[in-house]
Amino acid sequence: MEKTFHLQQIHCGRADQTHGHRNCRTARKVSLSADKTSVTADGTDSVTFSVKVTKDDAPVSGAAISWVTSGGVLSSESTSTGSSGGSTVKLTSEEAGEFTVTAMVDGVGVTSEKITFAPAGA
Repeated sequence: MEKTFHLQQIHCGRADQTHGHRNCRTARKVSLSADKTSVTADGTDSVTFSVKVTKDDAPVSGAAISWVTSGGVLSSESTSTGSSGGSTVKLTSEEAGEFTVTAMVDGVGVTSEKITFAPAGA
């Protein structure tokens, strides 16, 4: 059975200069999910990572996403969100191992759980 995970990070904007509190009324929420956590390390089997960016519960269009992985190959290192606030990349690998993917939005990073790439034929 494949497992989908969801991680989110809230970015609360500038600190209030009077009280030093973050203004979370203008918070951007960054959610990251993957369609599976285990795949075959054959260079073809892939995991799709999806990020969704919202602000005040509304989708953020045009947000720049930087993608980084601890191993394997990403389909793109940078994407932008569409009108629904979402964007995706795929991760493949020819080498077995456990890798993570991080999506960065406005300096806020959300990192996935470890994705297992099992040896081909195992």
